[in-house]
Amino acid sequence: FVKSDYNRDSKKYHNLVKYYLKYGIIKNPIIVDRNLVLLDGLIEYLVAKKYNLKTIPVIILENVELI
Repeated sequence: FVKSDYNRDSKKYHNLVKYYLKYGIIKNPIIVDRNLVLLDGLIEYLVAKKYNLKTIPVIILENVELI
């Protein structure tokens, strides 16, 4: 993992904030396992949390477990 990918100061985070403010949506889904553990999409989650979004796109992987 690249630490800057998980930072609110990252370029990806700021680009997603700009996109959300312009279009009003988060286009990429977050990915969670069946226990709702976040597997991918941390930046999307952080932006959704910042703007108190009630719903965002989610893909639930039923047959995946973290070991």
